[in-house]
Amino acid sequence: MSKPIPSEGIVHLSPDDQVKYFADLYRRVVNPVKQAWFKSHCVGLGLHFNDDELIILAALDTPDKVQQFLNTQLYYNNDHASVELEETAMPPRCVLQTGMAHCFEGAMFAYAVDYLHGHNPRLVVLEASQDSEHNLVVYRDPRTGEYGCNAHSAFPNLDGRRAEFASIRAMGESYMPFYYSDRTHDPNDLTLIGYSDEFDLIAKYGTTWMASEKSMWDIYYTYIDDTWRFHYFFDTELVISTSILSEQSESKDREEKSRLAQAEFSRGVYNEQSERARNDKLAEDSHLYPLVRALKENWIRIDAQGKPFVSANDLPSEAHKLWDDFWREYGANDGRRPQGKASEFEKEFFRATGTTPIDLEDNAFDFQFYLDAGYHVEQIMNRTPTNAD
Repeated sequence: MSKPIPSEGIVHLSPDDQVKYFADLYRRVVNPVKQAWFKSHCVGLGLHFNDDELIILAALDTPDKVQQFLNTQLYYNNDHASVELEETAMPPRCVLQTGMAHCFEGAMFAYAVDYLHGHNPRLVVLEASQDSEHNLVVYRDPRTGEYGCNAHSAFPNLDGRRAEFASIRAMGESYMPFYYSDRTHDPNDLTLIGYSDEFDLIAKYGTTWMASEKSMWDIYYTYIDDTWRFHYFFDTELVISTSILSEQSESKDREEKSRLAQAEFSRGVYNEQSERARNDKLAEDSHLYPLVRALKENWIRIDAQGKPFVSANDLPSEAHKLWDDFWREYGANDGRRPQGKASEFEKEFFRATGTTPIDLEDNAFDFQFYLDAGYHVEQIMNRTPTNAD
């Protein structure tokens, strides 16, 4: 979890003073030999940091130290707190200058530092339904081969994990009991359904961004494309029964399951249960990110005015009918989660498409920001579709 915001609010320092504040924390503990090597290594990559920046980055030489820095020194940058706030995609250098980061910015900071210290990081995205995704910077302990990750979040238990997991899947599952909706803020409203393959940021984007002060919109908007595969934690039916697709009328049962799962996780039992789920064949099948699939299948199109919209006529015939049925039943009385018949139509729609009507509408709405930023559909569509999509 990010650094707690004090009751009197955040005291914002100038960029230079903020970096100096961080550097003073590590000035006496950083190894001079390590710092000299680190500077030489960065220069060899064409990355030039000032002396205070080098002290900080050289001191954060393990993923555990990076996670401690994220948890104790960086406030959460809630750039979606109001419509008046300008959205940001700050590079690592600006994270140090502001002392703040949101999930993506914290992940990019961790990725850069872990990479510069030779930890060979990879990016993994946790997939949620009707909720925000989460970025994990994954690494492996070279001694044990086990997986850990760095992550930054405003919510408890969604930060990084120590390297103690046999697989990325097992590590991802450890987030499930704590991954509740940022719409309802109900701890029993669990939304996590899957995880992505590992992604090599350096192979696609190089290293220049690590020492840049330019916003990272190119990475932010294009890193998830049609070459990146996702996996459900369980088969489709279990995803439906354990995620937000469970009706709110089952909230007491879900509350008990959530309580037990959290207790089991804290005792180290949850991962053993996760191991059994790994043998489910359907859970091994992969799928495209829902927005990418919707664009590829023409479920989301762009009109003559450049506005994205859901093209219901392009949905599979069964899903088209379910789309109409869902929106006919779903109304103000349902609250933030569909109830009754609307919930049943939602489940059937997910079975047919791998997404929900609400997610599909949200994807079309959010894609407008992508287009308004000057990006094009072709930038996230790199190959022809296959039956596996």
